[in-house]
Amino acid sequence: MYALNEPGARAQKHRDLAQSLPPAASRELTALMARYDSFQEAQLQSFPPGQELESASAGLAQLDGLHELRVQHFGAAAAAGFYGVEEKMQRELLLQMSMDKEKGLTLGQKAEKAQGSP
Repeated sequence: MYALNEPGARAQKHRDLAQSLPPAASRELTALMARYDSFQEAQLQSFPPGQELESASAGLAQLDGLHELRVQHFGAAAAAGFYGVEEKMQRELLLQMSMDKEKGLTLGQKAEKAQGSP
C-alpha cells in the first residue's frame, strides 16, 4: 500500500480495507499502518536520502542501524518476516565488497564486482 499509493490515496485505501475486515483485523491493520508511518519517519531522520556511503563498512553500519529501527518498530519476528531476506542479501554483498582491497575502485564498482558484473 505504501509503495504504490500517495498519502491521500493510501489513506482512502486503508479506510476501505479496514471497513472490509473483521474488527480485530481492522484494528491490527490500523496499528501496523501507524507503526509503519512511525518507522518511515524515523528512517528518514536517521538515514536521509541522497547520502552516499563512503565504504562497505559504513554500509554495514547503516544496515545494522536500519535493522535496529525495524526491530524497534515492528518487533524481531515481523522485522525478519518483512525484511530478513533483503537484509541477508545486502549484508552478504557488503561483506564481499569490504573484502575487496583493489585500489581505485568506487563503491559502485566494488558492488558490481561482488555481484559478478564485468
